[in-house]
Amino acid sequence: MGKTNGLQWGTLALLCGILGCVTIEPDPESGVDADGDGYSIEDGDCDDTDPTLNLADLDQDGVDSCAGDCNDTLDAVGSIHDDADCDGTRTADDCDDADAAVGACWRDVSAGYAHTCAIKGGSEALCWGDNGSGQAQPPTEQFLHVSAGSFHSCGITLEGGIECWGDNEWGQSTPPPGVFTAISAGGTHSCAIDSVGQIQCWGWNLLGQTDAPDGIFTHVSTGEDHSGALDESGTANCWGWGELGQTRVPRTPLVELASGQWHNCGLTEAGKILCWGANEFGQSDVQGAGYAGVSAGGEYSCGWRSSELAHCWGNDDAMQLKTPGVALQTMDSGEYHSCGITKEEGKLLCWGANDKGQTTVPSL
Repeated sequence: MGKTNGLQWGTLALLCGILGCVTIEPDPESGVDADGDGYSIEDGDCDDTDPTLNLADLDQDGVDSCAGDCNDTLDAVGSIHDDADCDGTRTADDCDDADAAVGACWRDVSAGYAHTCAIKGGSEALCWGDNGSGQAQPPTEQFLHVSAGSFHSCGITLEGGIECWGDNEWGQSTPPPGVFTAISAGGTHSCAIDSVGQIQCWGWNLLGQTDAPDGIFTHVSTGEDHSGALDESGTANCWGWGELGQTRVPRTPLVELASGQWHNCGLTEAGKILCWGANEFGQSDVQGAGYAGVSAGGEYSCGWRSSELAHCWGNDDAMQLKTPGVALQTMDSGEYHSCGITKEEGKLLCWGANDKGQTTVPSL
């Protein structure tokens, strides 16, 4: 704390003498702490009229509020110069802490059966919707990616390890140790790509959905009872239950792969979407072209373009085909709902079924 000369002063000093008490305006030059923050001008207070500007360095990051720390509070201890761009959004939640025009946003999103998981700002995982098996209660780790399955969820931590939560009846929430770069949570199983590009799967395997092929892979995606991946050449590989054609892959090289309940969709380098597998609701009858990304839900599919709106086709019993009227940078589709992150502002929008609150996005 700073000091004052003589009496402790507030914004006003009262001097009582023989003639009674008179009010005297504080003189910053006399060492009076005019704003009551514990520091006077004599101590080096850069603004003795604003108690939020002082030399305290409450968060112990070596930068006090007089030196430009915009979030010098006790709850920010350990954060180096939190809110560096002074836009009111803490560094951990700011998508660009060097640009005051860019504040809090969402970085990753995954839609499950009736719940949603996403990464807020820097690396905090949030989940909402159905939580009957604990699938919407992520641990307090910091995450790079998240994936929501039917009744469990998984994420890759900043260190590259995998954490899973929710239903674990078949071991789908018990990941192997190691460092991983991609994760996908399916119905009752999960698959991930490790640091050397190999696929590891765990959980229920009655239909062979965890019997991953050998090789080096760049993408992995899991459906209800099957799995898929893209190797280094863009060739699709699918395994597990395939009675509806979901494991009979096209020969065309792909740059993205998305697995729905019993179907898959892939994106070619030219922006064309190919879908195969179940098609009773038209989920594999692709509409349009020129896409930048693809997602596959329960009985529907979606694609989005880099400068246009998302478009979905297939079953619309929960209005999951009613996409928002804004451009998206990415999106993911669950059983009856989808979510996307807007291209311009990084906002998270969800649509479709909301019986469990899965499309009610929490505030940042």
